Amino acid sequence: MGAEYPSRRGASMRSRLRSCVFPRPELVEVHVAKAKSKKAVQGEKMIEIKVRFWTNDIASTAGEIIPRNAWASGVIRMEPNGSHGVSPKSPAPFHSLLDLPAVIEKVLIAHGITLHVNRRMRKYMAAGD
Repeated sequence: MGAEYPSRRGASMRSRLRSCVFPRPELVEVHVAKAKSKKAVQGEKMIEIKVRFWTNDIASTAGEIIPRNAWASGVIRMEPNGSHGVSPKSPAPFHSLLDLPAVIEKVLIAHGITLHVNRRMRKYMAAGD
């Protein structure tokens, strides 16, 4: 995967993250053409992430919770998936609900996941870099 992608030295962090998660279409075609498909068992076809919210220190008594109550912060972790060759790394914390998209993007990049943009989303994406 690294040989097909041009050097990004000097590019802003946002453009580097964007090019990793949403690579240019011509690069995706090269990468997908070289990638080999394989059979996946039912239940392992999707790539999953898990969002977990902190629930500590909400109840007045230690060790207890208040059902259906949580802080607006927590961690995001990748679920293991043998078919895709995904093994989870350390969970990534988020401190606000507004942090969720950025942290999800960082987790996907850290695990080497490439997202392909569908037709509906393409109308919102710029054609060039």
